[in-house]
Amino acid sequence: MEIILWDTLYKEMIYDVQFRRDDRTFEQFLDSRYALMQFIGLHDVNDKEVYEGDIVRMDGFNHPVGIITYQPPDYNLVSILTGNAHSLHGGELTIIGNIYENKELLSNP
Repeated sequence: MEIILWDTLYKEMIYDVQFRRDDRTFEQFLDSRYALMQFIGLHDVNDKEVYEGDIVRMDGFNHPVGIITYQPPDYNLVSILTGNAHSLHGGELTIIGNIYENKELLSNP
């Protein structure tokens, strides 16, 4: 499982976190101090890994700025402008930030 963590206490990202699904240490990160951002299996146009919680621009989309969210069974792009969820298929993604470090992007699509 590829994830990064947002430390809500120190307001910083923790990268290169490695867990297996059966790893008991994973449970310690499931408290309110850490927010998990899981790799969704896609890369953006700059070959950066896309994580849940990233704010992205998607080409070929009416409201191109949105947040990557998990809505079973798939990851989607939720438009910041409308709140509507859209499939990630059919457009190229460019990461422009994330919901933890770039809150200003949430009000300025």
